[in-house]
Amino acid sequence: MAAYVAEINSKQLINEEAALESVGGDKDFLKEIVGDLITEGDSAKAAMDGAVAATDFKTLKEAAHKVKGAASYISLEKLTTAAKILQDLGDAGNDFDSIRAVYPVFVAALEEVKAYANTL
Repeated sequence: MAAYVAEINSKQLINEEAALESVGGDKDFLKEIVGDLITEGDSAKAAMDGAVAATDFKTLKEAAHKVKGAASYISLEKLTTAAKILQDLGDAGNDFDSIRAVYPVFVAALEEVKAYANTL
């Protein structure tokens, strides 16, 4: 469990150079995409809240997968890593203790993205 959290926390929030490259250097477009990701992330978080409460591996995996794809597109490294770990744990379907340890770190990473969005 601690190894997962350490892996997430070792990542930078965003590789801004790569993020800008993925949107052709258009900072306004990056801001729009980050905003879209926050909306999707909030929706996924709501689904994950229920999944964690219900020990629902499948829903957790599916919600984490959506966030992972969107976050990786714009090089949000910490959120991508957290979502990938949750997706993998959901897929394995047998380690809810680790999910309960990682999930708050995922939520914190999403909040960091929201704070970052306010700087764009």
